[in-house]
Order: sequence, then C-alpha cells, then structure tokens
Amino acid sequence: MSFFVSLVRGILTFIGIVLIAGGVGVVFGKPPAEEALRRSLEAGMTEAFAAPVTIAEVHVSLLRRAIRAQGVVVASPSQFRDQPALTCDEVRVKVDPLTLLTGPPVLHRVDVQGAIMNYRYKAGTGTNIGLLTDSLDKYAAAIVS
Repeated sequence: MSFFVSLVRGILTFIGIVLIAGGVGVVFGKPPAEEALRRSLEAGMTEAFAAPVTIAEVHVSLLRRAIRAQGVVVASPSQFRDQPALTCDEVRVKVDPLTLLTGPPVLHRVDVQGAIMNYRYKAGTGTNIGLLTDSLDKYAAAIVS
C-alpha cells in the first residue's frame, strides 16, 4: 500500500510543478506546448523514480481544467531489466486553476486507466517496486526540506 501512496505522491508532485508552470504561462498568454509539457513530465518523473519514464502523449484542456497523459511507462530500476514496473494507458488529472499561482495546486480528481504493475524480486536487491518507492520517498523528502 505504501508504494501506491508514494507513487501517487510522486506523480502529483510533478503534475503540480508542471501545472504551476503552465498556470504562469496561461496568465501571461503563453500556454506551454503539449510536447514541451510531455518532455518536462518525463524528465521530472525520471528523476524522481531514478528510472526512465516515458509518456506517449499529453493533452491539456483549459475548458475542462484537465491534463491527460497517455501511454505512461515507468521502467524498472536498472537491476530489473526484463519489464517495465508500471504502465498506464491513461492518467487524467482535473485541477483547480485558481490554485496554480497560490501554492500547491488543488487536484479535484486523478483517474488512472489500464494500469499494470510488474512486481519483480531479486535476492540481495529486493523488489523493483521497493526501489522505485525508495527513490520517490527520497525525492519527495528533498522537495519538502
């Protein structure tokens, strides 16, 4: 259960950072391009998980106040090269845009569809999910402090 809490916390932290940046762009009339947002999310999540993260597509809907990421893949740490640790067909986040410039964004809803977790164990190393969780916890602690 703690992996899911860490996973959601990590994903929400990055989405929050990107949404704040996007909110600044909207206020000043320069909304970020979806491709730039996709690359930013991939880079941030890769850093947090300490494992490669890819996202096939990102779509922003200002009218619906939502971001939709499709084809999200979190690779297993380097010790586990056989399969990705987590794949999601789609992740949708609905946000309160008024909170983008005032601190952590308020997320009204996070929907994850088509999630598949591949849990692997290696003697002396632990599990792929455990290593990802440790990385997220360290990253979140560094952001908070």
